[in-house]
This record gives sequence, structure tokens and C-alpha cells, in this order.
Amino acid sequence: MKDFSQSLLAVASFTSNILFWRESGYFDTATELKPLLHTWSLAVEEQFYIIFPVFLIVAWRCGTRIVVGMLVATFVLSLVAAHWGSSRYPGATFYLLSTRAWEILIGAFVAFYMHDRDTSTAGWANNFLSLLGLSFIAYSVIRYDNLTPFPSLYTLIPTLGAVLIIIFALPNTILYAILSSRLSIGIGLISYSLYLWHHPIFAFLRQYSSIEITQSQLVIATLTSVLLAVFTYYAVEMPFRSRVPAFSRRMIFLGSTIMSIGLIGFGALGHMKDGFRSRFDPLFVGDTGNESFFEYLSKRYIDCEPEKLRASALIYQGIVRCRQSRAGDLDWILLGDSHVEHLFLGLAEARPRINVGYFIFAAPPYRDEKVFREVFSYLGSASSSKTIFLAMQYNRRVLDSEDFRRGFSETIKFLQFAGHRVVLLGDVPVFAKSPDNCIYRRSHTCEIKIDKLI
Repeated sequence: MKDFSQSLLAVASFTSNILFWRESGYFDTATELKPLLHTWSLAVEEQFYIIFPVFLIVAWRCGTRIVVGMLVATFVLSLVAAHWGSSRYPGATFYLLSTRAWEILIGAFVAFYMHDRDTSTAGWANNFLSLLGLSFIAYSVIRYDNLTPFPSLYTLIPTLGAVLIIIFALPNTILYAILSSRLSIGIGLISYSLYLWHHPIFAFLRQYSSIEITQSQLVIATLTSVLLAVFTYYAVEMPFRSRVPAFSRRMIFLGSTIMSIGLIGFGALGHMKDGFRSRFDPLFVGDTGNESFFEYLSKRYIDCEPEKLRASALIYQGIVRCRQSRAGDLDWILLGDSHVEHLFLGLAEARPRINVGYFIFAAPPYRDEKVFREVFSYLGSASSSKTIFLAMQYNRRVLDSEDFRRGFSETIKFLQFAGHRVVLLGDVPVFAKSPDNCIYRRSHTCEIKIDKLI
């Protein structure tokens, strides 16, 4: 609830992209559970729409050629920064305007082109180029996955696809006939409202239901999103689009101000009240949380060595996420995410004569993972044999069986060739029903059967 209150504040101030960037990290709430996560893109647009007109007002006196040249330079710098940052600072690169500006600037270039465009392009060329644009988008949908760097040079393909469609899908082209059909127009008319509705509905559903929503819930949530989108289009969008507006500018400004103040007020109160946590104080008795665990580790154990590994380690709220039981060369090393980190304390206390350490990141412990590069470089040149334990949250990190087989096969071969002993560990049990819902929501049954463990 505290996170939701903060997101209300951010939405009302057009800074939700900055909030979600700052929240992104190892213990960030899963994206599908954040009701207002999708507003990050609206914040990027609003920031651009505030800055861009001011830039034009100031720079226009320099002449069109200078303005276009400055925009092209900004476009190139933004694209280069996006491609460079996608592998080094993926969170900031994904959410911030500086690395998204080039995508919006393409729209500005299209506007410049359309203003004085030559519409005499041959019909076959319009057909070819518009269908090529559609193929670019289709290729991106089919071939791109969650490992594709975004935004980056890869993003040029769907973006240029949209540009080709906007410019060349003219009347008398095949794509124009498809996009001007009643079904396509209807989907387009409700698309913005559907975008605003669908994510909160699915997020709240996932928070309320089990870890995995059922097919029937999926269908109901989809239909609800569509119906609300249709209602919003006719009840909200149509009155604003009418040639005779249903509301005066004064009424719109006053209503928007009141709503913004309400959102900001509720968000600020929720933030100050820690998400109104006092409602659930009796239920939280006995919960220790991550903080006490990290505090215990920091008092009893040292940061990992050597310093080069320490410098590349994951940092969570100022806490170094790599430690070892004592100074000196390591004997046992845990690699993975927090699902291997929790083993450190038990092993270190049970085997005090063995120097145990761990290195974790929000990624599979594969040799080709960039975040683990320094760790595997250290292990490849280690002077003594070590025992390496590999584990992670498999149901979240493994994309498919082939990725799992390839990732661990190459990693284990590399470690064994370097003279190390490798132990591949299973994961902790995962319940089909969320234990959080069982504990903190009276409407959920607490009956969890052993045979239902995943």
C-alpha cells in the first residue's frame, strides 16, 4: 500500500518513470503486481511535451535548419546512450526520458516530413513500404523476448516499422484497407483507454488470487478491461473530442486540479502512514523481514574479497550482497540469487572451519551473464580448487528447458575445467497458493497441501 501511495504521488506529478526506475532492483516488487507501473510511459511523454515546446520557442529564432540539426544531434545521442546503457544500466535506460527521447523525436521528424511531403510516390512503392513496416513490427513481436535489450538499436526495427506505416499506408494501399476497417478503427478508438485499464485490473487480480491466475480469471479480466475501455471512450473521450465540448476549459482545469490534489493528498498520507500498515499490525507479529537478516550478516561476517569482486557486487539499499565467513581465500562459494544466499548463514555456522562466501545477482548464475563476469573471471584464474554451489529461483529465471540446459552445461564445464567441484542445488518449495494471501487476507483459506507444492 505504501508503494501504491508513492505511485499515486508520482502519477500526479508526471514522475512515475523516475519512481519506478528508483524502485527497480533486486527486491523490487514484480512488475505484474504494480497497478500503476504502466504510467511510466505517460510520464516520459508528459516530460517530453513540457520540454519540447519550450525548446522550440527558444530555438526557433535560429532557423529551421539549426533546429532540425539540434534535434538530429539529440536523437543520435539519445539512441547511442540507450544502446550503451541497455546492458550497463538497464533500469535507468528503460525508464528515463534521456534514453527514450529518440523514440519520440522520430515522431517529430515524421511531422516535419509530412508537412511538406510529396504524395506522388508510386502506388506499388506505398504498398511495399507500408507492408515492410508491418513486417518489421511482426518480426519484433515474434523474435524479441525479455532478454532483448530495450531500448537499444534493436528498438529501431519496430519504431521504423511504425514510421513506414504512418508515412506510406495511404489510401489505395492494402494496409490502409486493413487499418481502415471498422474492426481496426474500433480497436484503435478504445486502445488508449484499454491501455490505462488493463494493467491495474490484472495487477489487482494477481495480488488477490494465487500466484498464477486461472484461464477463466484471465478471460474475465480481459473482458472487463475491454468493457471499461469502451465505457471510458464514450463517457470521457468522446465529450472531449466533440466539436462542441461538453465541458468548458475552466471546468476541465478545475476538475483536473481537484483530482490531482486528491491523488497527491491520498498518496502523501499513505506514504507518511507507511501504507496504513497499522491496519495489519496484529498480523505482522513474528515477521522479521529482510532488514534484520542483513543486519545480522553485516555484524558477523565480512564483505567478499578480493576488492575487485566487492566493487562489482550487487548493492541493495546500501547493503553489499556478497559476504564470506572470514578473511582469506574461499573454500565454498554460493552463486545465484537470493535463493542461494539464504544457505550461506546455515553453512557458515555449521562449518566454521570452512571459509564460505556468496555472490548473488538478479540473474541466473551462468558464465555468459554479464553481472557474473568478474566472478567467473576470478574463478577461472583461482589458484586453488573450490566447491561451487549453484542455485536460483528456477521458476522465475529459467526461460525454457534449452536455455536451462545450455546455461548450466557451459557453466559447469567451465568450472570443472578450472579444477572446481560443482554442486547444482534445487530450489526452495514454491506454493501454488500465495502464503502472503493466506496470512494477511482473511478471505483466503490457509489450507496448503504438501502435494500442491511446485
